[in-house]
Amino acid sequence: MTEKLSLCCSKCGHEQSEPILPLSYRALCEMCDAHLHCCKGCSHYAPGRPNDCEVPETEPISDREMRNLCDAFSPASNLRIPVKVDIEALARRLFKE
Repeated sequence: MTEKLSLCCSKCGHEQSEPILPLSYRALCEMCDAHLHCCKGCSHYAPGRPNDCEVPETEPISDREMRNLCDAFSPASNLRIPVKVDIEALARRLFKE
């Protein structure tokens, strides 16, 4: 069974237009191509806790922004990040110029 939710990128803050649960560990942000299935995008992410996670004894993750296969992953649905957009850089990226 799939479920829709409001999901924002932990890197750029862009709200994903078609997020579907369960979220694939390969899922990327529509705007910046950042990994969505990562520690910083998880509701259990807790900097300062052991392994920066509220779930005890999770597997150590070296890069909190890279995708992972953590079984405890649960998308953070209330994640909002203020975004400064460089329109020219975005246009170059989108149109590969």
